[in-house]
Amino acid sequence: MENEVQKIVRGLIKYLKVRDQLDLLPQIIRDLEKQALRLAPENIAQVTTAYQLTSLEKQLIKTHLESLFGRKLALQAQVDPKIISGIIVKIADKVIDLTLSKDLNELTKKLRD
Repeated sequence: MENEVQKIVRGLIKYLKVRDQLDLLPQIIRDLEKQALRLAPENIAQVTTAYQLTSLEKQLIKTHLESLFGRKLALQAQVDPKIISGIIVKIADKVIDLTLSKDLNELTKKLRD
């Protein structure tokens, strides 16, 4: 796989050099990064809350998550009233569950034990 990628990159650079357009390389890199961000599930933050988030709330959550994970993220917001209150964040295989329903379930288990 890595060899294939290296061949493609070398081919692209040769193509740009032959056409005397190497100055386009920074823009091509930026565009490829944008495409990768859209396609890579590890860069998508699925956020579930009990109510619809405002634009400001979405932006604040996105900024905080990008700071925590150290990379740009695309935010996908969902509403699930069953969580009662709080937020669930899923990024790739990581889940952050800060919901009241989770806390109530844990408390119920402790009381039964």
